[in-house]
Amino acid sequence: MTLQETVLDYYNTKIDTTFELTPSYTVQFVEMPTADGYSIYRRYSGESGIMWDADVFYYPENMADDIKATILEFDHYLLIDEDVMEAIGADDPDGDFWDELYQDIKDETE
Repeated sequence: MTLQETVLDYYNTKIDTTFELTPSYTVQFVEMPTADGYSIYRRYSGESGIMWDADVFYYPENMADDIKATILEFDHYLLIDEDVMEAIGADDPDGDFWDELYQDIKDETE
C-alpha cells in the first residue's frame, strides 16, 4: 500500500484529478485560465462568492498547505487538477507530500 493510499484511507478521503459531472466534490482545487492566456488557481468549496485572498492562488504550489489541511479534516471527496497534483508533489504516491501527512497519522496513533 502506498503512502497516498494509506493517508486517504485513514482520513476517508477520495481524490479525482479529472472533472466528472456526477460526483459531488466537497472541495475543488483547479486551474482557471485567464482571458490574457495566463492561469490562476482556485479553491472552491461550493460556497457562494470567492474570497480572493483565501481562495485564489497565482501558483499551484501555494495550494499545498490548503490541500493538506483539507485532507486532515476527514471525509472529503476532492477534485485536484493534475497540474496542481504535480506542482505540489502529490503525483508521487510515496513522495514527500504524502510522507508528511503519513507522519501526522503516526504521531496521532502513537
